[in-house]
Amino acid sequence: MDRAILFAKGLAMTAGCHGVLVAVAVGGWLGLSDTPAGAECSGFGCSMTPRDTATLVALFAGLPMFAASALVAIAVVGGLTAARVRSGVLAGVVATAAGWLAAAVVLLVMLQSAVS
Repeated sequence: MDRAILFAKGLAMTAGCHGVLVAVAVGGWLGLSDTPAGAECSGFGCSMTPRDTATLVALFAGLPMFAASALVAIAVVGGLTAARVRSGVLAGVVATAAGWLAAAVVLLVMLQSAVS
């Protein structure tokens, strides 16, 4: 099979898996409450809503993790295609797993730097 077709199938599989991840995250975000937990405002201002908190976490942790995952997945698909893997779907699944592993490493590094 042509390398370009394998690469395209691998990227499509990776994009589909990442799309499912984004859809689950957006669905969870939509299910969060938009009212403050204590519904009290004193001093400087109100406490953040669960939805606002999730938005900040997504911006400062989710986007770097997603970017690392996507870049690693694209590189792995390219490497597996160059190594003449026989299935684009297999390349996409392996690349997605490698990308999500990279995202977990990014999260651990971010948590470690926040603790120390």
